[in-house]
Amino acid sequence: METHKGTAVAQGIAIGPAYVFKSIKLDALIKNKLPIADDGREADRLEKAVAASIAQLTRIKEEVGQKAGAEAGDIFDSHLQILQDRGLLQKIKTSAALENANIEYVLALQIEELRGQFNTIKDELIRSRFVDVQDVYDRLLRNLLDIEHVRVNPLKRISTPVIFIAERLIPSDIALLEPDKLRGIIIEEGSRTSHVAIIAQSLGIPTLINVPGISARARTDDTVIMDGSTGTVLLHPTSRELQRYGRRQRTLARERSSAKRSQARKCLTTDGLLIRLEANVNTAAEAKRAREMGAEGIGLLRSEFFYLFSPRMPTPDEETAFYKKTMRLMKGAPVTVRLLDIGADKAPPYLRLESEENPQLGLRGIRWLLRNPSVLMQQLRSLLRASHDGPVRILAPFVSLAEEVRSFKDIVEAVCAREGIAGQPVKIGIMIEIPSIAYTPDAYLDLVDFVSIGTNDLVQYMFAAHRNGRGLDEYRAGPQPVILALLKSIAERAGQRGKEVIVCGEMAADARIAKLLIGLGIRILSMQPDAIPRIKRELSAVSTERMKIVAEQAIGCSTMAQVNDLLDKSLL
Repeated sequence: METHKGTAVAQGIAIGPAYVFKSIKLDALIKNKLPIADDGREADRLEKAVAASIAQLTRIKEEVGQKAGAEAGDIFDSHLQILQDRGLLQKIKTSAALENANIEYVLALQIEELRGQFNTIKDELIRSRFVDVQDVYDRLLRNLLDIEHVRVNPLKRISTPVIFIAERLIPSDIALLEPDKLRGIIIEEGSRTSHVAIIAQSLGIPTLINVPGISARARTDDTVIMDGSTGTVLLHPTSRELQRYGRRQRTLARERSSAKRSQARKCLTTDGLLIRLEANVNTAAEAKRAREMGAEGIGLLRSEFFYLFSPRMPTPDEETAFYKKTMRLMKGAPVTVRLLDIGADKAPPYLRLESEENPQLGLRGIRWLLRNPSVLMQQLRSLLRASHDGPVRILAPFVSLAEEVRSFKDIVEAVCAREGIAGQPVKIGIMIEIPSIAYTPDAYLDLVDFVSIGTNDLVQYMFAAHRNGRGLDEYRAGPQPVILALLKSIAERAGQRGKEVIVCGEMAADARIAKLLIGLGIRILSMQPDAIPRIKRELSAVSTERMKIVAEQAIGCSTMAQVNDLLDKSLL
């Protein structure tokens, strides 16, 4: 048995035979420059390939929209825009004429040059967009070479559902696949924010990325287990592992079925305390999934993803429509929208942010929004207009000073006045993720309606441990006593003023830590949708009093190891 690790982008456990997809290698085209006798003939070949590609992508957009929702289908709009760029096409024709070379050679050479340019970009989100550009070039090349795969589902002859393994996938590759023939997807390369990941999430297919070497190690029909919660791949698993993961898979299936049957059932502790379980989402498709899993609201809608997936600055009407769609899916449950949390390390290219030496500590979140009021005011107007379709909570990210809270509140009131809205139809809150604001709640609590604690970033800044940094798990992977004491203080101060407190970091999805959070006074937890049934079951099996006692003992511990030992002994 071999164990491989990757990054989960769509949750779930899959067990089954592998299907190893070999991408068509186009490297040889660069080595085979063919002289041409007729520039016009090459230009005609390119035009025909462009027309065929547009027709194929238009059909794929419609099919993906039907399978995964319009939002996933809209991903292919940027591909169509590239193909319809006459300036780009003329550049390709001119290069072919100047090089006296065939179109395939020119396209292959250009895509390699673009790959080099994108690889120098530090921003993962922008760097991941190379896949979309590559998709267009590969499609043109495949049409020029009349390769069948550009039109046909590679699994069309497969009768048994498989775990699809590839070195890399481009969006139109995954769009050609039939969901009912896929148990899971494993990709060697990729990004959480790639369009491939978004389509997989929309289809509800367990998906792992960044699994180095898996396509070389696996063979078609090899037995594979993939765990979308831990990012684990087991190749040639033992019978014991097959039985263990089979049980876990059945448990998850029961939880999902139970969640759908008991959407209306509240999360109550054994002594009757009501706990709200909400969901963290990026897209409308995930909001639908959250509702199916029993979420009582959206505790964190990361609005930057709507911007990042748009090829240009969204119009106010487009943004309003996105929020309205999410609210309609939630059927009256509250939706908490985090305003754009972008900075030099995470920004759509059309906003053209300046690079920073340390973007994690730079101009991001509310700092950037206050310096770009036109973007902030457009987002606020869109949210206010969407609030007619359901209750909205607006969340300001990366707040570090009380002055930022006052400025934010003043702008909300100004936008309400410009829109002719009396009073404030939405609740406003701030993210608590920076120690300076976490330790001074009295300075801003009277200015907001609620606060949301982002434990991932709070832990990062408390311990100077980058949330994605290698070798730093001991600093961020668990309930540190100092963090628990800080969360209790925030909950108490907010409770005294009647303000809601939401915890929306990864701690909320860990059942043992979730119980500590309830013991500390937190009453709203927000997590990835698939965790909701399990957390509801765990919290419903214990008393509030018991959780309070153990939480107090945990705060008194000296180390995280002592806290974990306490949790083991207390059976929480």
